[in-house]
Amino acid sequence: MASLYSPTRPSAAYSSYRSPLRPGMYTNYRDRSMVDDTSTVHGEYPPTRPFINTDYTRSPAKPVSALPENDRQGVMGALKSLQDKIRKLELERCMAEGNLKNLASETSRYRDMLQREQMTQDAATATAVSRQSQELESQLTAAESRCNLLEKQLEYMRKMVQNAEKDKEMAVHRHTMLDRRKEEDLQAGLQSQLDKIAELEREHLRLTATQSLAENKIRGLEERLQEEQHQRKLIQERAAELQTAAETNRILLEAVSPQHSRAEDHKPTAKRKKKKTTAKKSTASSQKPPVDPTNHYRLNLNEIPFVAGKAVTPSHALGANVQQVLSLMKKHNPSLCAAARKNGLVRRSTASASSAYTGSSSEEGDLAELMVQLQDEFAQMSFEHQELLKQINEARDYRLREDLERELDHLVARMEAKGDQIARLKKHQENLQELRLKKKKKKPRPQSAPPSQYTTNGSSSGEVQVTTTIKTKGHGAGKIHAVPTAGTRAALNLLKDMRKLQTSLRKDDLSWE
Repeated sequence: MASLYSPTRPSAAYSSYRSPLRPGMYTNYRDRSMVDDTSTVHGEYPPTRPFINTDYTRSPAKPVSALPENDRQGVMGALKSLQDKIRKLELERCMAEGNLKNLASETSRYRDMLQREQMTQDAATATAVSRQSQELESQLTAAESRCNLLEKQLEYMRKMVQNAEKDKEMAVHRHTMLDRRKEEDLQAGLQSQLDKIAELEREHLRLTATQSLAENKIRGLEERLQEEQHQRKLIQERAAELQTAAETNRILLEAVSPQHSRAEDHKPTAKRKKKKTTAKKSTASSQKPPVDPTNHYRLNLNEIPFVAGKAVTPSHALGANVQQVLSLMKKHNPSLCAAARKNGLVRRSTASASSAYTGSSSEEGDLAELMVQLQDEFAQMSFEHQELLKQINEARDYRLREDLERELDHLVARMEAKGDQIARLKKHQENLQELRLKKKKKKPRPQSAPPSQYTTNGSSSGEVQVTTTIKTKGHGAGKIHAVPTAGTRAALNLLKDMRKLQTSLRKDDLSWE
């Protein structure tokens, strides 16, 4: 910038500049009179044109401020403009000095001419020259004052630039300090985060190891749980089988024992409710026939299944309960006596006692087939009993469990009825075999007696007496009462049991449930 505006290299704009005081403007001294005497070289400073010899105009509404702006760019621009102005003023001063020198030389030259023409010219020319010289002097003084003012402004601008540079250095220093502090804080934060990450990685490794150990333990516990569930299922199945077997044995024992002993010896199992067992006991006791104290059950140990152990104390075990039943059966207990027959008149039969023996031999095949069917039905009921027990053990719903228990009670009642039928049929078969053996041992009679009449004894023993009437010819003919023997009594009991079995059997009893 200094080279562009140096005084040694004036620009084209300043090369064509002509001062109003140069001699070119007054090429002819004679034309000096053309200049108005009232015109002066100096004029008022134009506020709309702050720069000299430029076309820049400023709005009158905007005041011209000599103070620079606070912005650094404004300050730099103001400094540059001041430097340009100073250079222009120096150029103008140099040009004015040159013009002044030229004017001095010209004045000296013209002075001679004036001296020669002094005589001929008026005093007006002398005043004009003096006026021009005064104008030049006034221009010089104005230029000097402006230069002084610009120098003062330049010095003020330099101070402002120095202050701005100091502020800038302080701001840069402050910024570097802040950056350094931020960097230190960032490094400290990064270090703390790295420490936290390392701690979290160690914690993650520890938790991973703990999780793997926990998963192994959980897997082991799940395997143990599965094994325990499997064992529990096996135990439940075994318990259901044992309970079914116990129920079957109980029903068979009750069927072998007298009928009225069921209501007293039957104890509710753990799987049934007390309310249902109480209702069942009351029903059984209401249907129990009167007991015949003279007819007791005689225990045959060959018909009793083998049970390990000899304890007869009450227990929850199946074997102990069966042993208690056996101990009760060995003693004289009215609850284990044979069921009494219904009181009332016995139907009179027109068939003879010998007809029962012949009928039993012909029905042996049918009874064996019926026994097989009843045993198959009882086995099917036992299987259903076991399945119901499994369903009860696996059931979670209370209502479903109640329904299954109700169905189980109904099935147990059917099993008891079926066991009753099997026991009666077995007893009937045994009686038929005994009668057949007795018939083989006895000799055949020469003549058969006419139909006998059955009458009941009025005693409380409930025994049936057979009265045989024999008609004879003669004056002393009369009724002869024959006392029934043990064989006829057994035949009558067998016939009564057979009729009870026939009346108790139904069509549905011979089909699968």
